[in-house]
Amino acid sequence: MKAAADLKFTFKQEQQSLEYDPKKGPLTYLGVSVQAWANGRPLIREGTNAHFDLAALLSHGLRGGQIHLYNCSCGVPYCLQVQEPAHQIVQGENLYWRFSADHYQNLLNPEVFENSSFLTLSLRKEQVHYALTQAVQYLEELENSAGLRVVVQPDKGWPNQGLSVEQVLRQAWRKHSKQKPSAT
Repeated sequence: MKAAADLKFTFKQEQQSLEYDPKKGPLTYLGVSVQAWANGRPLIREGTNAHFDLAALLSHGLRGGQIHLYNCSCGVPYCLQVQEPAHQIVQGENLYWRFSADHYQNLLNPEVFENSSFLTLSLRKEQVHYALTQAVQYLEELENSAGLRVVVQPDKGWPNQGLSVEQVLRQAWRKHSKQKPSAT
């Protein structure tokens, strides 16, 4: 197994308008897409129409289980023809993202993942915790400086529901970040 990778996130901003409210006028928000990187390389292949689902990871936290880490911009992984979620495996101080090669082979960057019947990325739990905390802080600062609601793609209808970074990301992460990375 490869040594644990350093996980980082980058953000791409785009201002988008929503429906028109007769009392408030156009409802505007700042759409932000997230790119995940391991050791300076993007996790997905160039030119794919996939969005890293930061909100799903923040909601799931650092525990084991199944999670859709990549989705279409609409929030439905099946649009990407991804039928199976990734597996987040926790072993001691390490965390592994394991993807089925059958479903993710054309989506994930082969330079990052070990290739077998499963594409696996080895991470350190403490470093993932740090990267997620930094991402939430960045998005909160962006929302404050932009003066607009920030919506992280895939949007899953959140802008229409009026959920902000505070409501979608921070609350989910607050719940999990209290549980410091441990060897359990």
